[in-house]
Amino acid sequence: MNYFNSLALAAMGFSLIAAPLAAKEAKGFTIPKGTLVLLCDLAVPEANGTTPPKLLVMTDKAGKITAYDGLIAAHDLAPLPVTVMTDNDRRTTYGWTIPGHNDDLNQYANATKMRLTVQKADLSALLVVTPVGYRTESARGNCERGVVNK
Repeated sequence: MNYFNSLALAAMGFSLIAAPLAAKEAKGFTIPKGTLVLLCDLAVPEANGTTPPKLLVMTDKAGKITAYDGLIAAHDLAPLPVTVMTDNDRRTTYGWTIPGHNDDLNQYANATKMRLTVQKADLSALLVVTPVGYRTESARGNCERGVVNK
């Protein structure tokens, strides 16, 4: 997928626009060559204060799956490990948990559970964000898939 070079470049620099809580670059964040990347762009409702508008799910050559999103970037964390919760002919659901943190209003959440479901037919996506102790948020969007070759 030659076109994916531009997608990969966008993915590597996306932390500038992805974090709803902080617009800063991740320190030392790079995507290794050969990584399968799922870059999702979500339409986040205005009422959602936690849901990131963009996220990455990355599978390296060894099969290790990690996620990187705006909440992870805002707290200077490295990409977090992902569990495949559902994988069938129609969809794949990925899950990861962001450790305890304060939001932009200084409210503390013990953890935030992220669940991304991607439909295989058209790569449409649903992200469900559950900050422990707070209301669940969700957003729909679309993803692009490719392999980083630079």
